[in-house]
Amino acid sequence: MTNPIKLSLFVASKDSPTTTIQITTIKDLLNSSKEKNYTFNIYELFEDWQKARDIRILATPTLIKETANGESRLIGNLLNKNDLLNFLSIE
Repeated sequence: MTNPIKLSLFVASKDSPTTTIQITTIKDLLNSSKEKNYTFNIYELFEDWQKARDIRILATPTLIKETANGESRLIGNLLNKNDLLNFLSIE
């Protein structure tokens, strides 16, 4: 069994068209991958401002990947599937 992967997406608004596409793209990639040992949480900056401040979110969207090996962040455009696949390290 692989180590769990914790994914956190920080966005300005869950309701924006771009955010909806980004969330759908990430979920589709995760659902189609062989890797199923992950959690995926979405945080709206203005609702979860304290958490965003505590972990130093400076821009949105920010996708954070936490593994046993540490933390990685992908900031900015999350629409490119190849960039997401590389970041997520999934097949």
